[in-house]
Amino acid sequence: MDTSEATAIAKALLKKGLIACANLIPQCTSLYFWEGKMCQEKEVLLMVKTTLNHQQAVENTIASLHTYTLPMIVAQQTLEIKEPLAKWINQSVRSEPPNPSQ
Repeated sequence: MDTSEATAIAKALLKKGLIACANLIPQCTSLYFWEGKMCQEKEVLLMVKTTLNHQQAVENTIASLHTYTLPMIVAQQTLEIKEPLAKWINQSVRSEPPNPSQ
């Protein structure tokens, strides 16, 4: 994903109230096989901060907006987080994740 796509996804997640923050990390190099060919691409890594309750809605939104057939979406649960940061994240996202049927 390039910078414009990562920015658009991050802004959509913020506007929906699904994340507290997004970090765009530029100039990652990805090496992989796709359709039998080895590929090497410059990409942007998008990291977002959200709550466990919002994880599925975040994943669904990223998958719906991403141009890749198989975007890599990794969820990492934080075992320890300082209370002020946890409070800010919880205050920054919607109180309830959206209903998937909406």
